[in-house]
Amino acid sequence: MNLPLAIIAGGGPAGLVLANTLKQQNKNFYWIEFETNASNLSKATSIHRNTLKLFDKFNLTEKIFNNFTPLNGNNL
Repeated sequence: MNLPLAIIAGGGPAGLVLANTLKQQNKNFYWIEFETNASNLSKATSIHRNTLKLFDKFNLTEKIFNNFTPLNGNNL
């Protein structure tokens, strides 16, 4: 039986980086995301610089910047 190396919960920045890392290494994993539609509420409203570096390593930066929603404000 070929069991997954990991179960990834969520499609936020950390989950995306882990999924892409495992995919590039041809590792089996399950990726679970509860939401099926984009939210209109603020969630991860920023991405850490080191996460952007990893996205760039996976050639994802341009795709992300072409599909993000600019924020006019943020509540913390």
